[in-house]
Amino acid sequence: MTLEFKLQRVRSHCLRAVQSSVVALFGLGAIGGAEAALTVNAAGTLAGFSLSTYYSDPAVTYGVLSLANGPGGFLYAAGFARGDVYKFANVDGQSFGTQVATASTPGTPTGIASVGGQVYLGVLGGGLLKVDGALAFTPLVIVAQTFVFDYGLWGNAVTGHLLASTSTGLIDIDPISGIWTQIGPAGEFVDGVTVSPDGKVAYGAYTGSQAIRGYSLASPNPAVPVFDTGFLGHGPDGTGVISGGLFDGDIIVNNNDGTVGLIDKLTGIETIIADGGSRGDLVSADLSNGTLLLDQSESVLRLSCGPGCAIGGPPPAAPEPLSLALVGMALTGLAATRRRKSV
Repeated sequence: MTLEFKLQRVRSHCLRAVQSSVVALFGLGAIGGAEAALTVNAAGTLAGFSLSTYYSDPAVTYGVLSLANGPGGFLYAAGFARGDVYKFANVDGQSFGTQVATASTPGTPTGIASVGGQVYLGVLGGGLLKVDGALAFTPLVIVAQTFVFDYGLWGNAVTGHLLASTSTGLIDIDPISGIWTQIGPAGEFVDGVTVSPDGKVAYGAYTGSQAIRGYSLASPNPAVPVFDTGFLGHGPDGTGVISGGLFDGDIIVNNNDGTVGLIDKLTGIETIIADGGSRGDLVSADLSNGTLLLDQSESVLRLSCGPGCAIGGPPPAAPEPLSLALVGMALTGLAATRRRKSV
């Protein structure tokens, strides 16, 4: 039995034990409302996750729906509620009015992503636009386009392609040639999308079946997923994959019911690591620091998985074997302590 497999077993045991204890002691909290505040719970704290507030906008619903790293180190934001695109500094504590630039979009902006140094924006019920540093738009020309854009958009740093939620389902677009490929089932609605760190598997949130499914990008077969959680509940939406650390390859999901889940890449089991929020929607990778930006109805929160890992971006430098072993020992000790206290 390898060290990695042992640590994975310890990890899963600890997370489920803590989550069960929290639910048993405190029950399920109310979700939504003006006082909703997404908070990392005991399971998430044990696993090393933390939250901070990047953007607040209580005046409207989804003032910002998604963001992307762009030229000049700024974050470019799809302003769903007001029909704008914004350029913000990449520091926490932003709000409507702190943006350094604003441009009105031809339609309702939803997903925004960057790949190959270019920012792309999806317009709900329309097409895709290229966005430059001055927030000027140029339509992305797509060959034999038979679809309109829906919500999720993600850049695949390995292939240089875009993954998109469209009226024909999950597709892969080469933004240079304009050629697109069907990746998920045609005509089946997919919401938030993301990709594995190696660029080989595209994941989508299938809200009709309340599941996260993954499809091969190396050998596309829309009829047969390579990963399927089955029914999750919670309203899965935006997704991002962890690279590095104990949870390498696991999936973060932002849920409509105000929770955030950690999905095991092998079993598909979801552990709730944060709760008490409003309505979670799309997520965005901040490629500059390895954090994941989680959209809530009134804010955007920044989720960190701690040293040695990133969410939604390239894997960080591999941790030292001794450090990995020490983390495993700490988790084992914590689990043993909790068992003793429960006797």
